[in-house]
Amino acid sequence: MSSKASACIITGLTLAFLYAATQGYAADSAPSVPTMAHVFHSVVPLGQDGLLLQPSKRSLILIASAQSSAFDGWQKVEGSANRIVDASTGHPVHRFPAYVDFRVTASTRRDGYNMGEPLYPTPCNAELDQYLLGLRFRLKIFHGLETRSLEPQVVRLVGVPAEVPYDERVYQVSFKLENVPVEDKVVLEVLSPEGQRISKFHLEF
Repeated sequence: MSSKASACIITGLTLAFLYAATQGYAADSAPSVPTMAHVFHSVVPLGQDGLLLQPSKRSLILIASAQSSAFDGWQKVEGSANRIVDASTGHPVHRFPAYVDFRVTASTRRDGYNMGEPLYPTPCNAELDQYLLGLRFRLKIFHGLETRSLEPQVVRLVGVPAEVPYDERVYQVSFKLENVPVEDKVVLEVLSPEGQRISKFHLEF
């Protein structure tokens, strides 16, 4: 092979190597483009939970949601390395709203509710109506290894008045959150009239 042909081959390989390296550098250095994962509204569903009251063997369904006008327009944006929450204004959200309402429905009307998992046995020695009217609520906030509890500012019964016996009760429970980072884990706990936790619902962004 002539020296001229050898030089051409070497030059071609060198250019190919430089092109590949340049392309790799460009790919590595290009900023990742985040993709929007979820858009929130003022009402954030928190799920449902099923209990089997003992010894009556009646089923109790708990359904919860969190409510705040500040949630409307929040976006969970997932990039290559970070997960952030942006408001509809485009500014990052750093903290939960100062006030958050939770709506909790406690119902023994299982028809219409799809509970795919076995119901959790829960003691209930009181009359059903008194048990539903005696439900209590607490908010737990987890910040790293630190945990603190909040009592509700207001607990309001929605719909059927307390003096009318009924097999379903709807609560509006309001909490004041002071300087709670949006990265913290917020958990609503539902307590029995005796103060035992019977269910919990997570509010996480």
